[in-house]
Amino acid sequence: LALHRAFVEACSDIILTCSFGGTRIRMRDSKYAARAPAINRRAAELAREAASAREGVLVGGSLGPTGMLCEPFGELTRDAAVEAYAEQAAALTAGGVDFLLLETFFALEEATAAMEGVKRASDLPLVVSFSYDQGTRTMVGLRPSQVVEAIVPLGVAAIGANCGKTLDAMREILDEMT
Repeated sequence: LALHRAFVEACSDIILTCSFGGTRIRMRDSKYAARAPAINRRAAELAREAASAREGVLVGGSLGPTGMLCEPFGELTRDAAVEAYAEQAAALTAGGVDFLLLETFFALEEATAAMEGVKRASDLPLVVSFSYDQGTRTMVGLRPSQVVEAIVPLGVAAIGANCGKTLDAMREILDEMT
């Protein structure tokens, strides 16, 4: 709550819930996995409480990657990913977020499964952001244009980029995205 309040006091117009690793799958090795919905809902409630201190502050529900690769590259099934993201999105929506943000994705397989799960659970606007930590490519080698071509037809409010190596590389990424 103090962190969210500090962002609002610093004039942030958007704050994100502290729920980036909040899927049941991501928390599978912790004692909190079974409490994933309650934890996500509370994260949203805390952010909403802080945002209420100033008119116009939006709360984004943060959903990050599971830390696993989807089939056929890893053991995460599409159905399990869809279910996990639907559960998290439902809890964040119930907690009062204004939009949902799938952030720091690097593979289309997981991102599209996450999008399906989010859309099953919520009608809120959806933003998708990929991590370009390999210069102008994601960890699995996707170029920004490939991401845009795959994601835009699926209907999102916005597509973004995060976790780049340099500002020059981020400029290249954004140029290619547009």
